Amino acid sequence: APEQSHEYAYYPFSKGPRVCIGNHFALSEATALLGMLLRACRFDPERAGDHGFRATNVLHPEPAVALRLRWR
Repeated sequence: APEQSHEYAYYPFSKGPRVCIGNHFALSEATALLGMLLRACRFDPERAGDHGFRATNVLHPEPAVALRLRWR
């Protein structure tokens, strides 16, 4: 029921007995696409400079790093 779900909940493939039958294919396709993109493009920082890290449960760059995508 929508009124009982958390407003930030996101389940793209669902869970349990009604799981999406295409979830493994979609994740494999996304992985292949990312590999193709990484081979075909170069990612350059928008601005030069030193960046530090902010530690939470994972590391976050501080300040945020903006990248420019350039086709090879």
